[in-house]
Amino acid sequence: EEVYTAATAGLSREQFTDRLLALQQELEGGSEGSELMEVRTEMDARRMISRFTPLLKGALDQVFDDFSSDGGETLTEDEVNSFLIMANGSLGRGMSQDNIDAVLQRKIEASQPLNITRQEWHGIFARELGEGKWWQVVYDLEVCGANIRSSAKSEGRHYQAWLDYVYFDSDRLACTCVQEALTTDGQSRIYKEGDALPNKWHPSDHLPVAAKFSWQGN
Repeated sequence: EEVYTAATAGLSREQFTDRLLALQQELEGGSEGSELMEVRTEMDARRMISRFTPLLKGALDQVFDDFSSDGGETLTEDEVNSFLIMANGSLGRGMSQDNIDAVLQRKIEASQPLNITRQEWHGIFARELGEGKWWQVVYDLEVCGANIRSSAKSEGRHYQAWLDYVYFDSDRLACTCVQEALTTDGQSRIYKEGDALPNKWHPSDHLPVAAKFSWQGN
């Protein structure tokens, strides 16, 4: 039996350790945490789906049922294309197109019928959310008849996810301060008054991540 080691792989011990950790993440799923979810594997997609709010899940199911002709069991390729045309204006564009194509391609390779199940439908949008495309998901669902934003505002709910990080070596650097993503006034508007991003005073749904560092020792 051949033993795969750092030497046979042509890697340093540190590189080999990093490669093993990356492989473990692929096998066991991506990021943990209540606010972060990076969708890289099927397990990651299931974890993201488990975090769907009833409002989001209901909207996804409503659109799925509206386009399905077999009582909500599956979506045929033609029915999926009808959704894409309504959401994107035509075929061949949009993030949902890419994720749907990936699902259909796997079915072609496995010689399976080109039907999308409800679970796969949820997984497609889980991947879009993992890419930070919340507003694209909202638009796709609302243009197909679902209503998310007005209900979410009345209930004071907001989608939040932490997508960007600043990593540093604590043996060499010390973090001296961190910039707040929102001003005090901005936080009040979002969390107390029910405003949401993007809007007139912040025309993006992304917030900056910034910090200052100093060298340790000399």
